[in-house]
Amino acid sequence: MTLFIAFAAPPRRSASSLQGGGRQWRSPSSAAGFSLIEVLVALTIVAVALVACVRAAGQLVSNHAMMTDRAWALVSAQNTVAEIRVQRSYPALGKTSQPCPQGRMVFVCKQEVEATANASFRNVTVRVSRQGDGRGLSQLRALTSASP
Repeated sequence: MTLFIAFAAPPRRSASSLQGGGRQWRSPSSAAGFSLIEVLVALTIVAVALVACVRAAGQLVSNHAMMTDRAWALVSAQNTVAEIRVQRSYPALGKTSQPCPQGRMVFVCKQEVEATANASFRNVTVRVSRQGDGRGLSQLRALTSASP
C-alpha cells in the first residue's frame, strides 16, 4: 500500500499585481510580531511606570513613619498637660523642658506657662520634639486652673 501526500504551494503573484494598487504580498515571517523599536518603546514606558511606583511606595513609607512620630508626640503632649492638671496647683510661669519618652521614642517636652486675663487660669503650651532634634513634631495648648 502506497500513500501519497500532496502539498499545495501558495499561489504565485505576478509582478504587476505587487506593484499595482492591489494588496501587497508578505512573507509569513514578516507579517507577525513587533519591531525592535516598538519593543524598546514599550519597555521604556514600563520602566518609567515602575520607577514612579517604587518612588511612590517610598514616599508612603516615609510619610507613615513621620505620622507615627507626630501621633506619639501628641500623646506625650497630652500626658504632660494631664500631669499638670492632676497636680491641682498652678504651674510656675516661664519655660521648662523635660524628657517625655513614649516607648522606644525619646521626646523632649518644652512647656511654656503664661498668665491669662483671668487670674484663675494659666495658659500652658507644650511643644514636643525628638531628643537632639529641634524640629517640632507636635504642639498643644491648654488652660489649667488650681481649682477642681
